[in-house]
Amino acid sequence: MEVKKARSILALGLYVANLDHNLSPEERELLFKYVGRDSYNKNYAIESCNSFKDICDKYLDKLSLQELDDISRKIREIIQADGIVSLEEENFLRKEWLPYLKKRGLSNPKDTEYYSLVNCKLNLNNYNQETHSI
Repeated sequence: MEVKKARSILALGLYVANLDHNLSPEERELLFKYVGRDSYNKNYAIESCNSFKDICDKYLDKLSLQELDDISRKIREIIQADGIVSLEEENFLRKEWLPYLKKRGLSNPKDTEYYSLVNCKLNLNNYNQETHSI
């Protein structure tokens, strides 16, 4: 795998996996699967990123739309790896990841159906039974 893409997957994957403050063994295994077990060697070393914006500036903005589309699928798998999609992960998808993909011009990622389900679930979670509104 190209180093630029591997670093992007590693940086974003670690960020997403830690949104719920718990890097599960399943999430760790997926990261190894995507970038290889030697991903922590000096070739794939990543700079410290404190926010999604940092990851975009340092890594994601340098990727092609095709590479972003591929990473989108991997991010979904990392989020689902531990069997729990936390509120933090859902918020990341809705408030950061999807707007970023659209901003970059990827308005129809391969995982559009999945992200639509996440948005639907979030809307149902926010449904106000008294006013019958979201």
